[in-house]
Parts: sequence; C-alpha cells; structure tokens
Amino acid sequence: MADLVSLRAAMVTVGETLLPMLPLLIRARRQSSDRYPATAEVNSVPLRGTTRTLDGRICLHRLIVYGVDSPVDNGQFNALFAAGWPGHPWTDFESELPYCLLHVCAYDGEHLIGFVKLAWDGGVHGFILEPVVRPDYRRRGVGTRLIGEAVAAADAHGLHWLHVDFEPGLLPFYQRCGFQPTDAGLIRLGQTQSSRPFDGM
Repeated sequence: MADLVSLRAAMVTVGETLLPMLPLLIRARRQSSDRYPATAEVNSVPLRGTTRTLDGRICLHRLIVYGVDSPVDNGQFNALFAAGWPGHPWTDFESELPYCLLHVCAYDGEHLIGFVKLAWDGGVHGFILEPVVRPDYRRRGVGTRLIGEAVAAADAHGLHWLHVDFEPGLLPFYQRCGFQPTDAGLIRLGQTQSSRPFDGM
C-alpha cells in the first residue's frame, strides 16, 4: 500500500512538471527556424539530483526541455544573462541570433535556464559562444547537455571542427564534453596595438 501511495505521488509530481511544458513544446515546433527545419527539435532530459520547483516545491524527478532554435524572447534572454554574467549589458538577441548557425536553449517549464549559440564560418568550422546556465541550476548536467546538443547539431550540419574559448578553470568541463586543449590566439579590437612587427611576418 505504501508503495502505491509513493507511486501515485511520483506520478503527480511528474505530471505537474510536464503540464507547463506543453505550450512551450507546441510553440517551439510551430515557431522553429525556417532556415534549418531539421534542427527544430525538442528533447526532454531528467534534471540531476533533488531540487525545488521555481515556486519552492521539492521535486525528485524533473524534466528539462532542450530546444534547438527555440523562439527568442529578449526579456527572458537578458534575465538569464543578468543572472549568469554579472554586469551583462542589455542585448537585442532577437536581432543578433538569426546571424548564428543555431542556438540551443534549456527550459524548466517556460523558464529559460540555459543557453548556448553556435556561430560558423560558412564552411566546416563552428564556434561555441556565450554558454550560460542560471546559477541555481549549475552542476546538475544542464551545461553538459547544452554543449552536447550544440555538438550534435554542428555534426548534423556537416561541420568538421568545433572551436571554443574558455577560462583555465573550465578545462575539465570542456574535456568532459569531448574538447581537446589547443594553442590559440586572441586580439581585442578597438584598442591600441603594439607597433612592433610580428617575428617572421
């Protein structure tokens, strides 16, 4: 009898988690990008560990929805970046993202909790840019899944190489995602550069 009660409680919890997602799933499929219809996919993945819903209820099993080229809302996107990156300036994502190859979003219900975008060179090279996960959802597999979705989408589009820049402390994370460390260079434009010529150039 106790097992039956536990089972019913678990079913109610899962139902409460799934119901708010249905409008999102419908909108994501209806409003997906016309440029790459093959990437208009939505995947649901359990969130690792015991957590709370956004209204404070404890939930043992929750599904996080991952959408490729999901609808863009400036309010949600800027709120996510403000939470994840202190000092983030307001950005017009609705105008910016169409220039990328694709983007991947993670949702808890209708709440945007993670994002990453994929730029490319028009050929075989892709670039992971601006990955962010809301602080209270970190270390639960959301970031790993976001990068995994971006890698899979890049492969599906025929890219051969995927690049990413990161701070040294994030090396173990990206290695777990399948990236290998390489030497690279970077110039911050708009600042005075040294007049000394490069050796051998």
